[in-house]
Amino acid sequence: MFDPNTGWGTGRNVLYFAAITRTPGYHYYIFVDEDVILTFNEFTPPKMEKHKPFRVVERWLLDYEPVVGVLNYGGHHGAWWTFGRREAVCGITEKSLVIPAVWFDGVFNAHHYKSIQHLFPYRVQYEKVSWWSIHRYLFSAVELKFRGQALMFVPVTAGNPTHRSYPKSLKNIQIYWRDYIETIKQETPSVYRNRSIFEDFKQNLDNYVINTLTYCMNVTRHQPIVPYAHFECHALLK
Repeated sequence: MFDPNTGWGTGRNVLYFAAITRTPGYHYYIFVDEDVILTFNEFTPPKMEKHKPFRVVERWLLDYEPVVGVLNYGGHHGAWWTFGRREAVCGITEKSLVIPAVWFDGVFNAHHYKSIQHLFPYRVQYEKVSWWSIHRYLFSAVELKFRGQALMFVPVTAGNPTHRSYPKSLKNIQIYWRDYIETIKQETPSVYRNRSIFEDFKQNLDNYVINTLTYCMNVTRHQPIVPYAHFECHALLK
């Protein structure tokens, strides 16, 4: 498929609608920037290195079944950054191979078939101004709908060495971000819409994703994928 009139978000939306209409369906829908290279890193156990990185990632996705599976990213908000948040917020110093992710890049995202319809399509009203703003919608929707179920697979790094010119303005980006969160809130079933997490996130933005207790949540294999289920868990951290 080729559509020269699409951008980062509108392009992924075209691919999303094309993929979900295929038969048979897929277990994961993996969105990857065109220049992505997967490599092993300092956290990779030697036995993993006997296989190709992409095959290792595929096995991990089926073993854990995260709502969204992301990889270590060298550019920003990768494993070391997330380890730092876990230590600062939760006092956790263990360098686990699978950790909860909140602020993650869109360079490589694997979406479970049970969750993708609750997250896509991307909201692209600000795409012509800033591609950087678009993924804030996605990871905010994951946090608000499936809290703690975006997982990072630390042993594999996704790198994107090619850098081209595209809209990347940071002006008004917090306004756009708050708009995304308000949209997510209005689409939420009314029984959950008054939960404090929506206003807390919208008013604090960067501070929320840096200090949320989501980083402290346990990683569970094959956790049921049900939107807003975290609101029903009385033991959930606020």
